[in-house]
Amino acid sequence: MIKRESILMICLSLCFGFMGCDDEDQPEPEPVDAGAPYIYLYPEEAQEVAVTLVPTKGAWLMESEPLYGDGWTVWAETSGRLDDQYDFLFYSARVSWDFQMEFGWAVGSDEIFSWFDNILPTLGLSQRETDDFLEYWTTHLPYSPCYLIYPQYNETVDQQVEIVIDPEPDSILRLWLAIDRVDSCTTITEPEPVVFKRTGFTVIEWGVVMRRPINSP
Repeated sequence: MIKRESILMICLSLCFGFMGCDDEDQPEPEPVDAGAPYIYLYPEEAQEVAVTLVPTKGAWLMESEPLYGDGWTVWAETSGRLDDQYDFLFYSARVSWDFQMEFGWAVGSDEIFSWFDNILPTLGLSQRETDDFLEYWTTHLPYSPCYLIYPQYNETVDQQVEIVIDPEPDSILRLWLAIDRVDSCTTITEPEPVVFKRTGFTVIEWGVVMRRPINSP
């Protein structure tokens, strides 16, 4: 005769074997495009630098300039000039909408570009990098009455597309802005300021992830 405790253990085993009796399956994160991440390399002395991207969470690369192939290997000057013809490494990727949305900013369409111009240097970008951002997104940002903008930093970005650099940089900033297009602005909690110091061999990356497809109206 099977004891009552044994029957209970069998039931529990079957239950957990099917991932829980009452828990519903968690939905997969929404696939979205990471548009135009730019990577800047500033070594302390001119040298060859190898950069490898490792997509995770089912992400994959879509475009690159220069051609990515199995990775980038470039000659980097202290000014950031690469192979005497590029100012940055460019790529785009399909990633998952799996980002922090607790802290951010709500910005109306009438002030979005002046807001970028003011906020990006406080997040760690130089004026040159901010100008590159504005040059690209002034023509590529889809219209919305309001944009909810959530900053994502190194650890979160690495969970989408990890980056491996040889030689290893002394300081690195990976900043993606996850943007949700909405019909009206609402109050959201603004993040605490993040101070980034450039020391030694420095790498900077910025990018934008749109919740709705980047090319949608």
